[in-house]
Amino acid sequence: MIFKKSHTVTQPHTFFSCFTEEQLSYMFMRENWTRLDEDKRQDLLQEVVNRECTKLGDKFNCNVYFENMSPEVSGMQCGDNNIILNRDNFVFDKHQVEFEGKTITMQCDYSGYKAYETVMHEFRHVYQNMVSKGVIETDPYTKAVYESNNFTVTELNGQRASQYMSGYTGYQFYYLNPTELDARRFSEQKTINLISAQCQQYGSDTSMEQYRYELSVNGYETQLEKCKEDFNNENIDKDIEKILIYRYNHINISFDPKLELMIEKEMIITQQHIDNSYYNKEEIKMGNKIDWANVSVSREEYNQTLRDSVNRFYEHEMNDPSISKEEAMANTAQMAENYENAMEEFDAAQAANNNGTENQSGMDNDTGGIGDD
Repeated sequence: MIFKKSHTVTQPHTFFSCFTEEQLSYMFMRENWTRLDEDKRQDLLQEVVNRECTKLGDKFNCNVYFENMSPEVSGMQCGDNNIILNRDNFVFDKHQVEFEGKTITMQCDYSGYKAYETVMHEFRHVYQNMVSKGVIETDPYTKAVYESNNFTVTELNGQRASQYMSGYTGYQFYYLNPTELDARRFSEQKTINLISAQCQQYGSDTSMEQYRYELSVNGYETQLEKCKEDFNNENIDKDIEKILIYRYNHINISFDPKLELMIEKEMIITQQHIDNSYYNKEEIKMGNKIDWANVSVSREEYNQTLRDSVNRFYEHEMNDPSISKEEAMANTAQMAENYENAMEEFDAAQAANNNGTENQSGMDNDTGGIGDD
């Protein structure tokens, strides 16, 4: 690793600053993690991030926060160097699982390990940004991969296209973002190393085994193998890297035509959603309302559509470098309020329609009764 010549920074002081690596690792074991309040958990996660920054030469800081977030989002990196973690997940240890088509909220016994994995995942995104910006230097190909898979815009066939894929045409495309694969590989390996060191020192426990089991089902290696099977391509991850690099640098090299078309479609649709998010933000600022009275859709479908919109808006706002974190939260709060108002309007419209139907039904019954007499 090569560091550019620049000033170093001082990492923020935490309660755990004086802990050894072994003592720090010990705090993520279930018996200790469950004793930590929100402030101590934030300090612990901040400290492990501080030490990662120090390993890279103290060239930058990285700040860790807890926020109220959508259940679908465990954490995110926003701006250049902020990490936002889901308060429900990592303060109250609540996690959601899908079972027989239903979403169930339950306590997570290995929340400490998931918190460590998540903060390392988001830290890796910060690292990727630092490489892209030239704060940290690495090999040219890795830098090219990071630069070509960011929230930047490319023109494809006269249309705006995002270099980062959000998975609108298929979840695999989100998963196969090179930066996401890199972050998952890094964070999961860091967590496994942490647990292995604990096992050698203190022995295993059920929370460790539960985390390992989750990785065997949903981890980096398992999911990547599934993607290779789905695309019938053993090199799908490397092929996507090359396609994104070619598009980003406007290199006209032909590739697998079918895969190229799929990737380009995803890139264009992702950018359309991003552009629509900007439009929605302007709608919010102007206070415009949408008339949903004639929407023909089930309440469940309507509710999920609006929730998805809020979640995408939140993610976009948090990654928008032109606004502050406070502005992003305020804009999202307004979007969430609009969502609640829209649901109330939907319910009111449905209730009015039902009442009208009942009244008409009653009139028909009365008329029938008179005729019978």
